[in-house]
Amino acid sequence: MSSAIVVGLCFGDEGKARVVDYLAKDFDVGCRWNGGPNAGHTIIVGQQKYVTHLLPATVLYSNKLSIIGPGVAIDLAVLERDLIETGAGSLGNNVIIDKNCPMIEQKHKDADTGDNPLSKKIGTTGRGVGPCFADQARRSGTRYKDLVDEPAQADTSAIIHHAMKRGKSVLFEGAQGTLLDNIHGTYPFVTSCSTLAGSVYSSMGVNPSYISDVYGVFKAYTTRVGNGPFPTELSHQPLTEKLRMAGGEYGATTGRPRRIGWLDLVELKRACQLNNVTKLVMTKADVLSGMPAFFVCEAYEEGFPAYAEVPGWSGDISNIRHYAGFPYNLRKYIARIEDFTGVPIVLISTGPERQQICRGA
Repeated sequence: MSSAIVVGLCFGDEGKARVVDYLAKDFDVGCRWNGGPNAGHTIIVGQQKYVTHLLPATVLYSNKLSIIGPGVAIDLAVLERDLIETGAGSLGNNVIIDKNCPMIEQKHKDADTGDNPLSKKIGTTGRGVGPCFADQARRSGTRYKDLVDEPAQADTSAIIHHAMKRGKSVLFEGAQGTLLDNIHGTYPFVTSCSTLAGSVYSSMGVNPSYISDVYGVFKAYTTRVGNGPFPTELSHQPLTEKLRMAGGEYGATTGRPRRIGWLDLVELKRACQLNNVTKLVMTKADVLSGMPAFFVCEAYEEGFPAYAEVPGWSGDISNIRHYAGFPYNLRKYIARIEDFTGVPIVLISTGPERQQICRGA
């Protein structure tokens, strides 16, 4: 079976982890390739909620190999907490950490909080990820191999290459989102690494010919945590609060309330192009249920979003498992996004639980 990449298409918090968790059953290996503990990935299995910051979602399945690649900044305290809270190893699975992972030290967290004017301006999570990557760029940082004995020093690129050569499938899990990419995002209000699917090839040393699909994840509306441009952000506070409460829009890492806005189809199409997305996944369609109408941005006029009104739908869709069972207007909304981006929506999330995902038409 071929391998695949899961990437966020907006400002992060798109629901990538629950998508990876849903897909993971069909893959042999899971690999987190970028970011650090500034990204919280939430997965709900039955009544149990898991929030991982460094581990790929495959850690919740039995007999899976879960890899933390060299492009991930490691905070040992966070890693230990992730391992304990997910019960890693208890399912017969295995976790391997790359020897070249940059290590987050206390000095990095100190530099990322307090009176740091840049951190305040951007609205970082204060987890020390940016300063850690800065030290790596200056060739002065500590790596995982500096802290562990030689037998524990794994080359995960070689491990993944060997697995792929033997026909094993790998699911690569990204952190953050396209609009937070260090180059192509809303700079300087971005994260400190590349968030694009293409960075898998450089950070993991993966041959692109092994990748069959890039899954691009987005919400039925848009959210953003922290400061920075957000052209489609809602100005109507009661509606903002209504959607925030319905969607549980609070940061998994910091608990900060997320800013809420309408879906920006212009940026979504651009994100699809930047990541060479082959399949789209829409999450939180259920949050818009009950709205008589809402809006999407389909163009920009003199720098401002130009909106189109979209008819809403009513009823509880959380238990729908077949596309034909969706309300007519939801199906029309899905078709509208597909037509605009030129990419099919293959999965639609109707709730936070593992099985609340419906396949597309």
